Amino acid sequence: MAKVVDTTRLDKLVEENLFNVGEKRLEKFSRLELVYIARRLEIEFGDEATTETLQAAILLVKRRRQRAKAKTMTSTKEEKDTEEPRNNEIVDHAQENACRVIQKKERARQRSPAEAFVKRHEIRVMFFNSLKLRTTNTGLAAQWAAIVGVFASFDVLVVTEVPASEKNFLERTQALRAMLESHSEAKWTQAVSEPCGPGNAEVHIVYAKNPIEIVANTTIKKAGGTDLQRWPLVACIRDTRFQNGLTEFVLTGVHMPPADRRFDRDAQIKSLVSAYPTESALRLDRPFTLKGAKDARKAPVAHIVAGDFNTWPGAEEYGATRNGWTAALGAKVPTSVGGSAFDNFLFSSWLSDYCVVNSEILELTLLQNSRKGTIGVSDHSPILLRVSETGARV
Repeated sequence: MAKVVDTTRLDKLVEENLFNVGEKRLEKFSRLELVYIARRLEIEFGDEATTETLQAAILLVKRRRQRAKAKTMTSTKEEKDTEEPRNNEIVDHAQENACRVIQKKERARQRSPAEAFVKRHEIRVMFFNSLKLRTTNTGLAAQWAAIVGVFASFDVLVVTEVPASEKNFLERTQALRAMLESHSEAKWTQAVSEPCGPGNAEVHIVYAKNPIEIVANTTIKKAGGTDLQRWPLVACIRDTRFQNGLTEFVLTGVHMPPADRRFDRDAQIKSLVSAYPTESALRLDRPFTLKGAKDARKAPVAHIVAGDFNTWPGAEEYGATRNGWTAALGAKVPTSVGGSAFDNFLFSSWLSDYCVVNSEILELTLLQNSRKGTIGVSDHSPILLRVSETGARV
């Protein structure tokens, strides 16, 4: 679709001699807009004129017009000084200025401290208990716009507590995906779990931003003989940008029962963390340990469980550590409106021997608090896991 230039806005800018439009603001104009402004200013230029040349030519004419307006024409000399410059003179000066701007930027780039350090790839995985994913609620539109603007900068989103009813699911998930793609200008793919209760059925969703691929996914209903509720979603993603031998991650999205059903919650957490390493079907038949990968002559795969555990999953009673897991967030780190450490990541313990693994909370400024009548996007803050490669090969 051809881009449309807002000529009314540009005409007004020209009439006001580009008031409040300097070098920085002019860099945000499209080439079509620059061409239109240059022609309105009667600047002649060829097709070979670069964007930088057009910007410099426009600024040159603006400054000369400003000087001309400021001078009082009391002599012939002054009148000559205030004459409009010839077009070829403008373009020549503009090209010189453009070259100087490009050289200045290149020198700044060469001096940039960031260039003094090795740049290595990282993957950013976010988990969010979305509290019914109310993306179509007009009263929350401003909050969602601000939040998704940040979400879109990440690579993978694991979202839970999404209503499974057809109307709500389609409207709300399509709205979120559209916002993600609009903010990131990239394509996002998704995997969805089978609906499950108790109560109103919900699903988990994994969103992955191109070029990351979702290569396989499944819904798991049992672990170690224990029935699971709000059936977890397991998705294998592939990121070929890693250079250390690690390209696949298996992500599991969970939402465990609340504290008033702690018996069910504790049983399901224990069964999942202990059965996952031994039951290959729970992890899409990918190796869990480095030894397992070597024995099977397969590439190593990192495993991450992301979820609202409704407790701290790193507690000794759940056996995460002895089963090869590390909890990303500590026991007292609050992630919900009640100040509890409910949301967390469990990741393969060996991963931190080869990669730098960091976590953080994206603390919402306004959490939903139904008791106080405070309306927010969710009663949980999103959490983020960063896995950065190092010089070590897996």
